Amino acid sequence: MNKSTIIAQSTVSGVSAIAVVRMSGHRAFEIALKLSKKEFFKNQIELSWLYDSLNNKIDQALILNFKAPASFTGEDVIEFHVHGNQLIVENLIVECIKLGAVQAQAGEFTQRAFLNKKLDLIKSEAIRDLIYSKNHKLLKASLNQLNGKFNEKIKFLEKELLNILISIQAYLDFPSDVEDINIKKINFDKCLIIINRLIESARSSNLFRKGLKTAIIGRPNVGKSSLLNCLLNEERSIVSSTSGTTRDFIREELLIGDVPILLIDTAGINKETNCEIEQKGIKKAFELIESIDLILFVFDLSKGFTEEDQRLFEEIKEFNKDAKIIILGNKADLEAPQPPKGGVKFIKISAKENTGLEILIKELHELVSFDKFSGDFELSITQRQCLSLIQCKEILENSKSLITGQLELLSVNLESVLKILKEISSGENLDSEEILSALFGSFCIGK
Repeated sequence: MNKSTIIAQSTVSGVSAIAVVRMSGHRAFEIALKLSKKEFFKNQIELSWLYDSLNNKIDQALILNFKAPASFTGEDVIEFHVHGNQLIVENLIVECIKLGAVQAQAGEFTQRAFLNKKLDLIKSEAIRDLIYSKNHKLLKASLNQLNGKFNEKIKFLEKELLNILISIQAYLDFPSDVEDINIKKINFDKCLIIINRLIESARSSNLFRKGLKTAIIGRPNVGKSSLLNCLLNEERSIVSSTSGTTRDFIREELLIGDVPILLIDTAGINKETNCEIEQKGIKKAFELIESIDLILFVFDLSKGFTEEDQRLFEEIKEFNKDAKIIILGNKADLEAPQPPKGGVKFIKISAKENTGLEILIKELHELVSFDKFSGDFELSITQRQCLSLIQCKEILENSKSLITGQLELLSVNLESVLKILKEISSGENLDSEEILSALFGSFCIGK
């Protein structure tokens, strides 16, 4: 483990009443005592002036000191509570670095807490969700995760599967002492039910974490950018009567209920164009479609649902068969008397007149309230944890046929599942610096 003493601002940068600067490591107390010109700290909380190397006052600070191992990181930790001026914060950090501290990397305080066994991996990742939660459901689920509810379920699975493994190994080692009927009664149904529920919970929490990825798709000049501006209630995208105005993606977020909707305005798709930049925009739009949850397909209602619209619509459906599609007939203020061909079900809107959008918003509310967008979850399970659970599910389902005659192989499979479950909670076999840096690197600096 890195033995350096790290320092970073733990509160948001900017003007505030108080800013907190955190320092962790074996030299934390030594550096804090030099800054405050004290020989030792009499109390856990000290009010003291801090001085720079030229004996100029930096600020009067409240100094909180936590002796290892009774701290967040498990190391000696100092927290400076200073006035919330960034000049003060920067001066303080610079002086600490002069005295031997180094700037902390993103998530390094939490990583040290994990490596010092103050937190397991589940609780470490729950802290990240707790910080970044944008809605109450994910916030509550993150608190449940931090409180150990997910750990309880993992421990239950470990206990159940370990008991099964012990029974199998006892039968293999001492077949005459273990009744064959007990082996035949072995099943993983209870464990599979729990794992399936956790996987579904993971999918919902991931939606609330990342947002419902929504692309606004259509041919050029049908009003996609105007729709984006209307939904955001601001002129975020340039609107022009000239086709092909949008050449790249514009991304913005909209909240529907508790679900963040990540809106992406794409380039108008015109397969006949000879413009190289426009062609690149179209190519990027189709690359995007493959990973989209929801498509808002826009056509020009004044021209009807043309053959070009139909071809594009079918092509998009083929590209992503799982995405939900809402068809929007824009320019209702210019609506022609003929209805769209093929009995297409759509919502009439006018982005120019800002009409019909209440029907779209209602549709979005209904969409995020059922099926895979229901958000029915109590735990903020991460993608890493979900992929591990899917592995466990696949191994257990493939192991059902082994119960009647291939107990040695079944035993090996159960050991693999137990190893994966242990990895979810404790991070065993995730000791490489590269993997840990990737996990904790998504945290903010100072956490």
